[in-house]
Amino acid sequence: MASLLNTPMENQTSQINALTIAHLELDRMLYKQMRSLQIVDNSSQLSRLCGKNDSYFRCKKSRKHPVHVGSLVCLQAKLANAAQKESDAKRALLFQYAVKSVAGVIAEKCRLIEMAYRERELE
Repeated sequence: MASLLNTPMENQTSQINALTIAHLELDRMLYKQMRSLQIVDNSSQLSRLCGKNDSYFRCKKSRKHPVHVGSLVCLQAKLANAAQKESDAKRALLFQYAVKSVAGVIAEKCRLIEMAYRERELE
């Protein structure tokens, strides 16, 4: 993401949008991964795992709003719980892998947010 430092005000909007685009890409990759791991079959299932209603993930995507970190924390907790309860060893490993993937997305979103705050402070 390009630095907001020494940037004319009219260009900052497009660069701030770069943060949103990065978050949306993380959301897209996470959804794709959850489907490939066969954790979910559709966005409604992912929404419910995030502790939201069925349309949450779909609405966020259509409005170009990133999924909230708090929703991802809920997803991570539910996946960890499912991993512990799963009796099939292979399936439990998939859930554990999914937990680590969600943790990575949370960490990256937090890093991006922190970076944006630092750039704003330096203005």
